[in-house]
Amino acid sequence: VDLVRGWLIGNQTTSADQGVGGGAALREGTSGWNAVLVSANSSRLGGGVFFRDGALMIVNGTVSDNVATSQGGGMMVYAGLATTDRTRWTGNAAVDGGAVFVRADATLEVLAAVFQSNTPDDVRSGLSYTWAGATTVSCDGVVCAP
Repeated sequence: VDLVRGWLIGNQTTSADQGVGGGAALREGTSGWNAVLVSANSSRLGGGVFFRDGALMIVNGTVSDNVATSQGGGMMVYAGLATTDRTRWTGNAAVDGGAVFVRADATLEVLAAVFQSNTPDDVRSGLSYTWAGATTVSCDGVVCAP
């Protein structure tokens, strides 16, 4: 699924759909998002986006004000490779990983991003990841603010 200049706003999941990916649940395959707004969504895992397997690239995006009742307010990277470039992560909330939660065996590459006012402020203003397994988090040009 490729998205250009789109938005995913005000969506939520229920227990009937396993409570993943309030704005979008992506499983397998390759997706490219450019200038996409993901805002005011809610879910148990990945309030804004739940991503599992494959490759996801978010460029010039805004992920804001999403809520997860467990992990990954803005996004949960369950497995696979997710890359974010020139993207703002603000005002997202979860129990773990207010902005992004990266699970073991997943890879997150962050380029020129802003992480600000995410709750909790685990690591780098809401960028959180598990330490078990083969989790890889690479950050370049990242601005983090409380």
